[in-house]
Amino acid sequence: SSDVCSSDLAPLITRVTVDKTGENDGEITVRWIPPLNPQFPLADYQYVLQRVNGSGFTDLTPKLDMTGSALSFVDDGLNTFSTQYSYRVMLYVDGNPNPVDSSSIASSVWLALTTSNKVINLNWRATVPWSNQVEGAAFKHLVYFGEQCATTLADLTSRPPLEIDVTTEGLKYSDTGLDSTKTYCYAVVTRGSYGNDDPLV
Repeated sequence: SSDVCSSDLAPLITRVTVDKTGENDGEITVRWIPPLNPQFPLADYQYVLQRVNGSGFTDLTPKLDMTGSALSFVDDGLNTFSTQYSYRVMLYVDGNPNPVDSSSIASSVWLALTTSNKVINLNWRATVPWSNQVEGAAFKHLVYFGEQCATTLADLTSRPPLEIDVTTEGLKYSDTGLDSTKTYCYAVVTRGSYGNDDPLV
């Protein structure tokens, strides 16, 4: 995605992570931070996390009173095996029934695989309000690999993760020299930024 400027008055989503892959027990953690330039005391703010789908928005939480610098919620019971999910955070203040602002929409990363002779081609995408193609070693994406099926990143330990510079070739990688009789499993960790030196992982 391209660099964007976000309102200092809106909450910022910083992570949409698929913690577990499954057809009905998948889990995604969504993290966000309060407005960078709040108009009201942070203790007066409340947040409602919404999941976005083709028919609109679904509230996942009641109004949450959260005053930390990093806020999060785990969305579970999902089909993360075949579905990509998107989220936004609604911002309320001091019990007002109407939101005063909302974050931009951010999706989970979707990884697609295609195969040819002893080669697996990986392509991944995400619709996010930050840039996922940033120069620098700290912003390289990580490709994890396993020689057996896995549901979590911790299970992919067949080799150290590969660091991919996505500013030159894009969000893709080709794994070559594979054994066509084996099954392989992959996961990708993206790194992006809202325009500063701190990577969003």
